[in-house]
Amino acid sequence: MKAIYIVFFNLFLLFFTVAEAKLVQILHTNDIHSYFDHVEHDEDQGGYARLKSMIDFYKAEALKKGIKTIVVDAGDFMEGNFFYMAKNGRRSFEMHNKLGYDISVIGNHDYLMGTDEMDSILKDVNPDFKYLGANFYADARYKGINKFVKPYHEMTIEGVKLAFLGLTTDEIVFRWRVYNGGIRKPIKEGIRFDKILKERGNQVIIGLTHISFQKDKELASKSKNLDLIIGGHSHDFLYKPHFEKNKNKKNIPIVQAGAHAAVLGRMIIDIEPSG
Repeated sequence: MKAIYIVFFNLFLLFFTVAEAKLVQILHTNDIHSYFDHVEHDEDQGGYARLKSMIDFYKAEALKKGIKTIVVDAGDFMEGNFFYMAKNGRRSFEMHNKLGYDISVIGNHDYLMGTDEMDSILKDVNPDFKYLGANFYADARYKGINKFVKPYHEMTIEGVKLAFLGLTTDEIVFRWRVYNGGIRKPIKEGIRFDKILKERGNQVIIGLTHISFQKDKELASKSKNLDLIIGGHSHDFLYKPHFEKNKNKKNIPIVQAGAHAAVLGRMIIDIEPSG
């Protein structure tokens, strides 16, 4: 039985002593599309049971070393496989809850059922994770969407303030499903929130995006404060980070973990005291 392949790298060389280092492990997926059982054409690869086992294993390993783990998904965990049909998408959402994610961003296949049904699903299931979409909006009458979908999530780790910013694709072939609402341009909104989150005192800002690898590169190049982009939508298997220079000429790493739970992305970041 094959295990899920692991993408592993350090964002920064660990020059600090153990006492000074603020290590954080991030486990990430994208575009898993309700492939509960296995990937296409290979019954021995992927599957949510393997994915859950790997997440739990690496969380436990990090905990032994005193390292906090954040588990994130970069969108499209809903429609895409026939398992999505179970209970009209609610089983897919429930499975996502059980996998143990801390933060997810909305993908286009996560709103493809339309605004009304998306709102019903959110009210029925109640996400256990933070659900992000800074450029996604719906009318006030959609109580579920407005309660659970937020532009960003902030946290403090070892005294360092860190924020995740969520952005989803606005491609016309998908965005028409968001009636009585809409999707703003992700790059424009990303730059706007990049500034807002810095002004709010965040020392580390991570983009959790579902806009494609090409758009992630554009976002990185136009940003000033993003430190890392964890992406999805284009199903790219990036076995090492791609670095793109931002407006301050700083190298911003971009990562993505393929599709259909074939791989689990894993990284250890070392946050400098300055952020």
